[in-house]
Amino acid sequence: MLPGVISSPQGVFLCVPAQARRGPSVAEPDELIAGLFDRRFLFGLIRRRRTARAIAGWGDAEAVEPLCRALVEVTDPAVHRIALERLGALTEQVAIDVVCEYWAATRNPRLAALITEKGWQAEYAPLPRLLGKLFRGELTDLVQLEPDEIPVLLDATGDTDARVAEAARQVATHLQRADSVQRLVDLALLADDVRALKVLRDAGYQGGDPATRVQLLLLSEQVAVYLSFDPSGTHLGEVLKTAPLPRRQRLAEVARNHHLLPWTYAVRTLGLAEILPSEWDSLLLVLAEHGAYEDIWKWSVRAPVPVSMRYVRHLAELDWAPPPASPQGALFGKLASLAPRCEGDLQDLEERISERTIFEGAPGQATVLATSSDWHYMAVGGDHHDVRIFSLPDGEPVGTVEGMPGWTRALAFAGMGRLLAVATMTNRTQVLRLPDALPVASLETVDVTAIAFRGDGRLLAASCGARIDLWDVEKSRIVHALGNQGRPVKRLELSPRGSLLAAWGGDGVARVWSLPEGALLSAFDGAEGGLAVLSFSPDERFLAISDRGGIVRVYELPSCELVTEIAAETKVVRAIAFRPDGLAIAVGGHDHCVRLFSLPDGDLLGQMHAYAGASTLSWNSLGQLMTAATEGNRSARLWFPALPPMTVQALQTARADEIAWAQRRHSDPDLPRDERAWLTAWGTLAMAARGALPRRDATGARG
Repeated sequence: MLPGVISSPQGVFLCVPAQARRGPSVAEPDELIAGLFDRRFLFGLIRRRRTARAIAGWGDAEAVEPLCRALVEVTDPAVHRIALERLGALTEQVAIDVVCEYWAATRNPRLAALITEKGWQAEYAPLPRLLGKLFRGELTDLVQLEPDEIPVLLDATGDTDARVAEAARQVATHLQRADSVQRLVDLALLADDVRALKVLRDAGYQGGDPATRVQLLLLSEQVAVYLSFDPSGTHLGEVLKTAPLPRRQRLAEVARNHHLLPWTYAVRTLGLAEILPSEWDSLLLVLAEHGAYEDIWKWSVRAPVPVSMRYVRHLAELDWAPPPASPQGALFGKLASLAPRCEGDLQDLEERISERTIFEGAPGQATVLATSSDWHYMAVGGDHHDVRIFSLPDGEPVGTVEGMPGWTRALAFAGMGRLLAVATMTNRTQVLRLPDALPVASLETVDVTAIAFRGDGRLLAASCGARIDLWDVEKSRIVHALGNQGRPVKRLELSPRGSLLAAWGGDGVARVWSLPEGALLSAFDGAEGGLAVLSFSPDERFLAISDRGGIVRVYELPSCELVTEIAAETKVVRAIAFRPDGLAIAVGGHDHCVRLFSLPDGDLLGQMHAYAGASTLSWNSLGQLMTAATEGNRSARLWFPALPPMTVQALQTARADEIAWAQRRHSDPDLPRDERAWLTAWGTLAMAARGALPRRDATGARG
């Protein structure tokens, strides 16, 4: 026999302990509520029902939630009757809202029947209030929904209850308030909400300004309506200039799927460098579908190299070519012959490093190195009385400055490589004009450890022990002396326009002054005696500083507020260089790597390997990151990417000497076949951009 059960001829009776007969109300509320969910067969049944009756005696606010839970989670019909009877007697609106919220979350049929019977509506909870009206089919008032309730309505269009979802869609497509409709538009365009877009399409909405209308029509793929509204792509062109990148990608996809020719007209309004890869792909497919081969060719000679080769290859497969006698005939023939060979992983090719030994001599002959800002020249000095100058990036000797008054302590270029300053051990700094190395000025500098030139070459900063002297080069006189820094200055950096000066001292402090008045802007603490590196951004908005801790800190100027900290992944940072657009920074370490980080977030974008720790980093006009270093105090070496960037900017801005460099590399018999093909394609298009290719006259003869 079971404990607590007495058998008799009349049936089975439960033997309830005296403590249970006293009722559950003596328990704590949480402990009492737990009794509703007692799953035991006999004692649990009694406990659930007695607990439900006890909770039913509570006030509305206390009883409503546990009783709603009981209706949803408990299967005992007796508990359901107790709960429904008590919930039906609710009078407080806050408690009624709780019932509505439970129904909205669970769609329990018992709660639904109770709410319908009582005609309850939530007042304080937007979702239950709205769902309740949709469930009951009370749609008349809902078309006047306020803008803040539109997101809730959109959620309801995807409701699991088909009746609610359909009612929500009917309301959404018949909204009468203009501000609520505008909220739908904002959600569709600003938040990329596809539900809002579908509602607007189903509602046949075509209002708003032309830019809004164009986007809604295309994103909802109402292409026929769009074509009748914007056949020339004028409004779409305005959209592409300001639309976020994900939306432009979506528009390109729509154009590709529907062969939308006006979209190609709109893309023409963009700068070539602004066109996305997905847009280049769609351009080819749309133009090819319309047989616009002449347009494909026009895009080919303006596009990045990989795009150009793909376009030309497509035209060649279709046996299309410009007229042989036309000025473009020779160019097309050249590119068509190159296109099949331009294969392989271009990204892998662009990451290859070319290496060149610029100078190799006896120990101590390459202790100091400098490169001009335009990468025309490199100067190498050391423990001797000569300074050697080389052209970049080929490394050919330009000349040797002989008979300097002492060993070289520091070197600096200015004036796009037109001037070279050489600081020597004999307290004398010579300024030379290049390439003939004629003397321009001789400055008396004492205990020089670092020098820095302003870009125009008129101002030279020189550290003289713990003092910094600013020299007027033309007049060979000091125009300003910045006060004692406590310990000798080790590094100097002048901003590109010469309005700021940064210095690092032996006391581990980096200081920034404004020029020409020499006012101290700020001081940054670092590692005492650390190997500090300083670099200004091209627009002088930022200063990057690193000490031997391997952390690069970027500060905004003139506020000197910290923008970001970058863990350079190397113990010692030897060189820093901002990319010309200011959106990335290159960091050279002692671990034979140069890493590229994005700004301002500091994410690692990539790295270059296989060379000694960089002492100089710079970007050339092609957008290539070049690095130079001295090795073992006896050689100077240069590393740079094997290929120029295959971008529109690289083609349009390539200088004659850079094209000549590509031609010299092309003549290297050891150049890999894939590298040679891409290099040739780049050179051909770069020369075409400069108008340097041979043309044909009307008879087809070369001119």
